[in-house]
Amino acid sequence: MPGLRGMQVFRLLHASDLHFAQIPGQVGVPVLLQNPYWWWAGIPGTPAMASSHNLDRVDALAAFAFYKRQRFDAILVTGDLATTGKADDLSAAYDFIASPAVKGYLNAAGRPTLQAAGRPVYLLPGNHDRFGAFYLPGGAEFDRVFASAWPVGQGVHVWPPLVSQSEGETLVLVGVDFTLSAADAGRGFLGYLGQGSTTHLVDALVQATEGVHRHHPGCTILWALHFEPGTRQFLHELLDEGDLEQAIQQKLAPAKGRAKPAVAAILCGHTHRQRLSTFGGIPVHVCGTTTQHLPVQGTPPFKENSLQVIEITLDPDPKKTAAVSVRPYRYTSTLRGFTP
Repeated sequence: MPGLRGMQVFRLLHASDLHFAQIPGQVGVPVLLQNPYWWWAGIPGTPAMASSHNLDRVDALAAFAFYKRQRFDAILVTGDLATTGKADDLSAAYDFIASPAVKGYLNAAGRPTLQAAGRPVYLLPGNHDRFGAFYLPGGAEFDRVFASAWPVGQGVHVWPPLVSQSEGETLVLVGVDFTLSAADAGRGFLGYLGQGSTTHLVDALVQATEGVHRHHPGCTILWALHFEPGTRQFLHELLDEGDLEQAIQQKLAPAKGRAKPAVAAILCGHTHRQRLSTFGGIPVHVCGTTTQHLPVQGTPPFKENSLQVIEITLDPDPKKTAAVSVRPYRYTSTLRGFTP
């Protein structure tokens, strides 16, 4: 989209933690344990090992993407598309992401679909998408179901430029899958359920980032990942993130004549809280859970589902840094939709 004074503006609809499952409205045991009040007060939903999606929020996301499609250029989903890495749950997520629209934002089966927006959808897996038998990490079914959208397994993916007009006006999205491998049990009791790790991928991420800069001098790069780096939230940590921070500061810091930061922003989810933080000097834009049923941490009042629109304003001067801003939206029950 064109911006002011010849600047190029690109907007991403950023959603995360959709938590699709074969059965909607499930309430996970971890949520129940965080909220003992619910045990006797009664909760809307079906108890299960993990929380699944909420039908009203799913409908609201698809409606938002459809009716506001002229206000953004692409859609990014930063992981946990499904509740587990089982085929049935992943298929439910795939149906929402990829099924063709027939009437408005509904597909042939009368269910909401993001394809109605007519915008490209970029996505990557989260820890839930890798849950295999007994909720152990390292599941590979995601790679089969979403092979066309995420073809690198537990690796690093560089998408074709989102914007590529001239030197200094190129925008590139680089995704990385920091989920635990099948042999990694994480740290602490049940750490494998929610933790990620940078082990074995820091060098690959740095090399991919530097490769983009060599190919597109003066470009702007966004990193997309599931885990929020720098969080100290129990069971949500990104393990060995010190290696990543060191790589950012020592290998990706502006140097060798490069005036712009190597990475303009990090886009992620996982912690189910919408906020802005920094990691290694890079702004981190965290999207809360967009469609999970009862997105609650701690005791009531309940936290809202959320999404955000990321606006990147590219300056034609290759020495000037792109401006990245965020407009957050929260789900409003009374309006049954996402509002500023």
